[in-house]
Amino acid sequence: MRKWWVLILLAAIPAASEPAPLATSSINSETRASLLRDYTIDVLVKPHDGDAWSRLAKRVTGDGAKWKQIAGANGSGERLETEKSIHVPLRLLRPELQRQILNTLFPQDRMTDSGWRHVVTGGSGIEGESLWNIAEWFTGDGANYPSIRKANPAQGLSTRPGDVIVVPTQLLAAAFGGSSEGQNAQTPAT
Repeated sequence: MRKWWVLILLAAIPAASEPAPLATSSINSETRASLLRDYTIDVLVKPHDGDAWSRLAKRVTGDGAKWKQIAGANGSGERLETEKSIHVPLRLLRPELQRQILNTLFPQDRMTDSGWRHVVTGGSGIEGESLWNIAEWFTGDGANYPSIRKANPAQGLSTRPGDVIVVPTQLLAAAFGGSSEGQNAQTPAT
């Protein structure tokens, strides 16, 4: 008899909710971005009525052929469900939309003569973003983190809220004034 009381009590306990993001911003009427506590950036796009994957992909990435990557990121098939928001990986977005998102989530950031000046964010008493994340966001490739560390010699691998990291101009992705995407990534040693 006691087993059913346990089930009732368990059902009455509210489920643990997702921790609040560090920052969230509405970019436009259909796009919302959040900096999550694991320092990933979650971009949600609300499809237009009548949208197909390729049309949504063209609008947010500039390339309708990227629809398969977006559908895959959402665990979806070929049919777009327009009644729910879609997760779009930051790296797939048009450069101007990437910059708008990162400028909104990191309002203290700015361009300087030596490169992009990023101010690390984070919760109280916890580490900030990893250099890998910073490299991914601003250069398009996390593997650029050793070059960012070299450009910031006083910076360790761990960051703290308020640290200033400069991403050198030659590493920046197109969204931040660098050359076209793919040209800023490190080339493997031969």
